[in-house]
Amino acid sequence: MYIFDVDTGGIVTEYETANLNSPPQKFENYDGEEVLYLLDGDSRSRAINFDGETVWRSEELVRKDRYEELRASGKEANLEEALELLEEAYELADSENEKKPVARELGETHWKLAKEIWKEEGDTDEWWANLNQAKMYYMEILPWHDGKKGVAKVQRKQAKYHLKKGNENIALELLQNIATMEDEYDVQLLTDHDKKTITDLS
Repeated sequence: MYIFDVDTGGIVTEYETANLNSPPQKFENYDGEEVLYLLDGDSRSRAINFDGETVWRSEELVRKDRYEELRASGKEANLEEALELLEEAYELADSENEKKPVARELGETHWKLAKEIWKEEGDTDEWWANLNQAKMYYMEILPWHDGKKGVAKVQRKQAKYHLKKGNENIALELLQNIATMEDEYDVQLLTDHDKKTITDLS
């Protein structure tokens, strides 16, 4: 977006409106300064001055900006910090379109953290809790493909754990859950080893 001087025809400033497409606009004063308000429908969204600086944002825009900032920061942080940032973004989300992408990121982060804990500490309560959290978030994004794959890989890991502990009935139930989901969504989720284990345990 460009602001022109109508007398000289020169550009006073330019501003990249990444999330707005040809936004309505209105010149007014803000705190004694001439600004350009970008409108979202009939409501003011952002005010920029003639230096191209944002000097005011609506509450909704503050929320959206914080939501995007948290998601971006979560990609750069270590796993435990990422969980905190993404959980805050999840709480800020106000629609399914905003919640589901964060749920996917939370599921992946819990899964990665569970793998790290397994390597360093084994089957601790924290490892199990992260697996369950990963599964919960993966289930939230069903029927997305990432959700189906995520639930399957978590239940497969849990089944392997229960087999080692001698809990064959629980292991069988977890693998059968994957088979049920495979039928429900008409997608391949079971491995050849999964199928053999189901046959052996049935």
